[in-house]
Amino acid sequence: MKKYILFSAITLFVIGLQAQNKFKVTPDEARNGSYTISPTLPKDGMVKAGTVLTLKATPATGYIFDSGYYSLPE
Repeated sequence: MKKYILFSAITLFVIGLQAQNKFKVTPDEARNGSYTISPTLPKDGMVKAGTVLTLKATPATGYIFDSGYYSLPE
């Protein structure tokens, strides 16, 4: 019985660690241009903590890139 309880506690701890080590990235729709994110985001948008994302913005003809922004949940 003790082995099962210990295994369950370890399993829950590992699952909890995995959930905390990922963040959801939700890109907004581009207007007056386009952008790419590298590496490509997974379909669920979940990215491992510490992953470096590179964003390349390309303005549409007649526009310039003025600024970018990001937000974090509270």
